[in-house]
Amino acid sequence: MAEQEASHNEITLDARLSNSLKYYSAVFDSVDSNLPLDSPVRIKIEEMFAREIRNVIACEGRDRYERHETFEKWQQLMEQGGSGAWEYVIGNYCRAK
Repeated sequence: MAEQEASHNEITLDARLSNSLKYYSAVFDSVDSNLPLDSPVRIKIEEMFAREIRNVIACEGRDRYERHETFEKWQQLMEQGGSGAWEYVIGNYCRAK
């Protein structure tokens, strides 16, 4: 499991559309080069991303639940909340061991 490194929580539709195009074109290029067109796995992956894209682009306010942020934004939010980045990384490393 991983969080997307993307800026899909912009206020303007133009910014969300542009950022989504860059991000999802790379995702679909990867899918295209690794899975055949008729693969059931590929179909499920494309359906999942289609729901995400639709939500990022077409929905506003409470209807939009996909709000991917960049690492820098998450780091800023964590620091504002009193949790430093190293504290978070070290804590997760210790739990993973």
